[in-house]
Amino acid sequence: MAILFIGLIEMLVVGVWTKTVTRCQVIASGIVTIFNVFIWWIILRQVLDNIDNLETICWYAIGCSIGTMLSSILFKSREKGHIYEKLFTKSKKK
Repeated sequence: MAILFIGLIEMLVVGVWTKTVTRCQVIASGIVTIFNVFIWWIILRQVLDNIDNLETICWYAIGCSIGTMLSSILFKSREKGHIYEKLFTKSKKK
């Protein structure tokens, strides 16, 4: 069951990594990549220890799916917030 949580966290990290790369945040994307490598190290150990256990792989896939959906929801709501700020707040003119 821990593998579900690991898959969820991994997809949230991948979402953050995607945002940092698309925004050209070089240092941030490098730091997120290091964190992601350690997550992959944990995943590989779990999968290799349970290579014949389909249930483990299914729990990991479910965790990844949930993590992907959560990161999509989080980033979408943040973007809507930015649009709201642009549309409904007065901009300061110089």
